[in-house]
Amino acid sequence: MSTASLWFVTDAEFDAATEDYAVVEASVPWVRHALREDNHYLEDDCFFHDDCDDEDLKLTYKDVINNVFYYGNSLGLGADTQLLYADVDQSDEKHRDIGKRVAKEGFLEEETETSKEAREKLIDYIVHMYHSKHEKYAREAGQECDDAGKRKRAAQKLERNKGLVSPKLVDYLISLEADEDRKEVLTVLSNQHLRKIQRPVILLLAAVEKGAAEAPGSKEGWAIAYNFHNDSITIKPFHSDKDHHPLGDKWDVELPDDGICFSGHPSAFIDKVLQLEADIKEKKVEEDPVKYGCRMLVHYLVAQWIICHWKALADRPGSEAAMTNEQLEKTSDAMSVILEEAASIEHPYPKSQSTPKEPIQTFFHLQRELEDREWMIRKEAIKAKEAGNEAVAEKAAELYENLWKQLQAFNMSPENQR
Repeated sequence: MSTASLWFVTDAEFDAATEDYAVVEASVPWVRHALREDNHYLEDDCFFHDDCDDEDLKLTYKDVINNVFYYGNSLGLGADTQLLYADVDQSDEKHRDIGKRVAKEGFLEEETETSKEAREKLIDYIVHMYHSKHEKYAREAGQECDDAGKRKRAAQKLERNKGLVSPKLVDYLISLEADEDRKEVLTVLSNQHLRKIQRPVILLLAAVEKGAAEAPGSKEGWAIAYNFHNDSITIKPFHSDKDHHPLGDKWDVELPDDGICFSGHPSAFIDKVLQLEADIKEKKVEEDPVKYGCRMLVHYLVAQWIICHWKALADRPGSEAAMTNEQLEKTSDAMSVILEEAASIEHPYPKSQSTPKEPIQTFFHLQRELEDREWMIRKEAIKAKEAGNEAVAEKAAELYENLWKQLQAFNMSPENQR
């Protein structure tokens, strides 16, 4: 449905009601049009070469690994990783409307003392970690690099966060002494500090496709996340089509024994990486190259994340799992073996089987542009209402609603599906 009926509530209520229920601070329209357009939510054109005319093009699993690092993972994320809601369950129809329930439940008038303290400590950390960069920007802008200026820029950086967590902030979260402190920081980072209903969050490391799915317009693969609270990594299968959110299924599920899925401490995952290295050396890859290629892709990406945060994970307060320098060296060596082997296995990437139909393609883009610019139209409607032009504001919302519905009906009609 269109969100124009929610335009004239507060920004906090609007954001809560229109937020995607799986991806923190991602809007429903963004996810909706991404899922709608042939389920491109998990697709990267550079990865799949859909518009490439070279039929002889060979894409190896090493190419895929390199593309993920160069372009960001399949969700379009780069060095920063994305927060997800950990309590998702799209099998429960009521759960899909949790954003509306959050908005209806209401908001705190001001932050709690604990969230204020968490925010201040987080700003302190950002100032410390980005001190030299802040000074450089201040000098270039002709500003004095005083403590107040540094904290102001750190606060602005935090406001622009949008559910993304930089590698340095990941290390900060891992290193906190008390899990309650970790929870408060994650509440601030996920912009839930003023909400009466607060949801648990985890960190999405990647969502990796296994190749061509069985059904046209659908995707299959593995979603990977890190839980800050119990210091664990989960690799689970996902499937997705235009009606099924790829990240909306429960995380706490029984995992299939496919050699790829995993749930446990990062140190235990290292054992899986070393086992994969042993399988490669024993020539077991020849038994099922594509299956092993997928395993190399997923396990290499997870191992790379663990190595990037090795010191923080190894020094995590209260952790009983040993992560030694010897293990780090063995893991790095294993990853070199995996990458070399991945270069010898061709990836069965899907070529587009259908040609977009013009001008139908234009209407998909038109709806996407309309959704992307909703926030601008909404702001103007609110200004008109505040200026006393209530009829104009209501008419703008009605016009947006009707236009969106007509485009949606046209684009979703069976004869116009790509």
